[in-house]
Amino acid sequence: MTTIKQFQIFEFDQLDSSSDYLKINYEKYNTFDVIWAKKQSHGRGQYDRIWESNSGGLFFSILFEPNFEKLEVQDLILDFSVFFKEFIFLKYNINLKIKSPNDVYFEDKKICGVLIENSFLGSNLEYCIMGIGININQKMKKVDNFEAISLSEILGSDVELKSFFYELLLAWEPKFN
Repeated sequence: MTTIKQFQIFEFDQLDSSSDYLKINYEKYNTFDVIWAKKQSHGRGQYDRIWESNSGGLFFSILFEPNFEKLEVQDLILDFSVFFKEFIFLKYNINLKIKSPNDVYFEDKKICGVLIENSFLGSNLEYCIMGIGININQKMKKVDNFEAISLSEILGSDVELKSFFYELLLAWEPKFN
């Protein structure tokens, strides 16, 4: 386990899905705990669409519990998408665009997707899981008429994944204070 500010990162070589793992095991974790899968065998996006989750990408899920005062579930996706767009611009001078409700694109190719899954006990929110997939070092291919691109394909060189991830979390963390 690694700690970056208030994020505790639990790293796995492979999971079916970081979000599915967290749904099954959420009682073992706390708000801001991060499940990071270096590879996912069943990564998915909105409407259960396949998310290519091979080595080289960044696939993680974060647990939010209802006691987190700033939890506005409906805003989490857009907040992260805007943050990610700004982060990439500041770091690499690359312009990305947000495609509502949950995707970030470079030109007409997807680079990042965000998925929110909530669990309710009666009418009360039990927990919220935010799953994020970012194409970092993969060589992307067209799937079902859907084009994606990785950060390394845009830059023309690989990105050190762990450093990128930790820097991303450090930059994102103040948004929760």
